[in-house]
Formats: sequence, C-alpha cells, structure tokens
Amino acid sequence: MFSLPLTEARSRCIELPGVTLDVFRIIVRYLYLNERPGLADMRSKCLDILQQAQMMGVISLSLLCQRYLEGLLKPSNAAAMLEAADYHQATPLRRVCVQYILDRFTTVCDNFGLSMLRADLLREVMQRRAQGKTGASAGSA
Repeated sequence: MFSLPLTEARSRCIELPGVTLDVFRIIVRYLYLNERPGLADMRSKCLDILQQAQMMGVISLSLLCQRYLEGLLKPSNAAAMLEAADYHQATPLRRVCVQYILDRFTTVCDNFGLSMLRADLLREVMQRRAQGKTGASAGSA
C-alpha cells in the first residue's frame, strides 16, 4: 500500500475508519512487541480487537481473540456469539458456536438463545441438527 502509487503512499497520515486509538495501540503492541492484550482489554474490547485483526489480516491475534471468546460461550450468549463470529468472518469461532448450539440445543432453546438468531444462521443450525439426527438414526439401524 505504501510503495504502490496510491494516495496512502504520499500521505503523512493514514486514516483507519472504525479503529479506536485503544484498539490500534493493542494491535501495534501485539505486532511490534509480541505483547498479548491484557485480560481487562480482552474483557472490554475483544470483539473490536477481533474485528480489526480480521480486517488487517493479523491472523494470530484474531485466533487469540476467538479462543478467548470460546471460553465465554454459554447457552444465553451462544446465538449472539455465532452472529458475531459470522459477521467478522471468524470461521473457527463460528464452527465452535454452531457445535456448541448443537451439543446443547435444548438448553440454548430454553434460554431463548435461538429466538434472536438471524434467519440464515437459524436455518443452518436446524439443517445441521436434522443431518445429525438422520446420521445417528441411520447408524443405529
């Protein structure tokens, strides 16, 4: 970007829309000092860090955030976490969320976890659940 004939190559200032100074500092410290975000930052800014890590292609930081979020999964937030993972194209977290919902389907439903899920994601979960039941019954025959 800086060596190509783009506007950014001639600018003294590069705009990063949607990136807060705190998140930018966390990413820079991660890249240049190999310093992981602290627990307080992960608690309060993990989705923001994940989003920017995905946008900037900082895969290891993205995976770090995804693993942290996996640890927070519970029936009451599984659907919201799945939507966030889908939105941020965080494939490993998305996969874990879908499996979590399938493994705890009744509990997630009891917590109204699926009632707020986007239609396309709900359809995917229900199709995967039907495939799982079909596979289980076919295997026991």
